[in-house]
Amino acid sequence: MRLEPDAALKIHADDMKALFEPVNLIKLVETVNTKPKAQAAGEFFKHFLHEDKDLSDLMVQVLMSGIVSADYDEIESFMLCVLVFLGIEDTHRKIRVNDCMQRLLTTVESQSNYWKATDVALEYICRIAFEVKDAYVFIMEHGPLARWMTTWLLINSKAPYAHSLGNMQLVKPKTQEKKAMMLKYGEGNLDNPFGMAPNEKRDVISAILEGRDITKMMTDTDEVRAQREFVKGQLVDIEDKQRKWCECEVVDVSASHVKITYLGWGPQFDEWILRSSKRIAMYQEMLSRPDVPKYAPRPHKYNT
Repeated sequence: MRLEPDAALKIHADDMKALFEPVNLIKLVETVNTKPKAQAAGEFFKHFLHEDKDLSDLMVQVLMSGIVSADYDEIESFMLCVLVFLGIEDTHRKIRVNDCMQRLLTTVESQSNYWKATDVALEYICRIAFEVKDAYVFIMEHGPLARWMTTWLLINSKAPYAHSLGNMQLVKPKTQEKKAMMLKYGEGNLDNPFGMAPNEKRDVISAILEGRDITKMMTDTDEVRAQREFVKGQLVDIEDKQRKWCECEVVDVSASHVKITYLGWGPQFDEWILRSSKRIAMYQEMLSRPDVPKYAPRPHKYNT
């Protein structure tokens, strides 16, 4: 069964018992890999779990077991479902959030010797705390349970093969073969953080623990980015397909996209990028930071 928009309302009662077998719930959660599917998952949870504590408890168990077994390339589905699951509004909300957040923090910590999966999970914990007020309050009020995250982000700001970190591993054992193939063929960038940079995640979590507002830290959304204005000739920072940041110039614009040229590189590398893309940043916003991967400057018309 795959989860699609409005799917929650189309499940026959006869399928309920089979659907709520943990193995089937996990399969269902694994399909949640886009925003529309996350929204559909939210409707599913609201429809079937509203005011049902037993099913809510089962869902927490399923989500946590999935986080334990999933690696970085799968864990996002489970974290997206945690986010929408905690959005259910009913009389069990507070208990649900507290139970789920306690188990989430301890589950992620138990897997924290796997760098990539932990980095993805901590990005989503920041997002959950921003969107679910009770989750923010839980982290703020449970410093001893949550403070390991700031320590982890401080110590593990780089991928483990970039420096010695004891038993820290880049990926989980089941993904080792995939990692070896990606490295062999130069595909992917497993050493790059997911979402915010580690220091940004650490700042968000520290602010939560201190009870400070995180709105400005967390409002870098697709909707906000899509409103950015660009003009021809404007210099920008662009993250290329190798996940490295480069100096670029805007050479054309449309209602939804920006065409850029990589300064110092040939026109064959020019590309159109969505205005809302996180790959676009204001000039020197990313290139001035020492903690992001980037190319050495190449000669071009603005620096020669």
